[in-house]
Amino acid sequence: MRKPLFRILFVVWISLIAVLSLIPAPSGVVQVSDKLIHAVVYIITTVICLLSLNRYVPRAVLFAGISIFLYSFVIELVQYFLPYRSFSVGDLAANITGIVTGVALLGVYHGVAGRHYR
Repeated sequence: MRKPLFRILFVVWISLIAVLSLIPAPSGVVQVSDKLIHAVVYIITTVICLLSLNRYVPRAVLFAGISIFLYSFVIELVQYFLPYRSFSVGDLAANITGIVTGVALLGVYHGVAGRHYR
């Protein structure tokens, strides 16, 4: 019964990403690498998404990865039109890095734990 929980968490998480990505960035905050934040956020996004799948098979994982990338691309595209945000190819590269890392981490986990969804 954990799948519905992960699905709800996924919807809440991507909604939070959208809100935080589209509001003005707070000023006076300690700066951490923007690219590192992007990668970590999309590792988490990918792991939550994959844990919500009924089947952990290559086609479903590929579809999830592409869908998450397209979501991140749309967020970046919207940022292009916002005066207080900017479009960044570097951010997209960090997002892809996070997505691939998330898939790899879950793949290793499933391999080590002997868990397979079919």
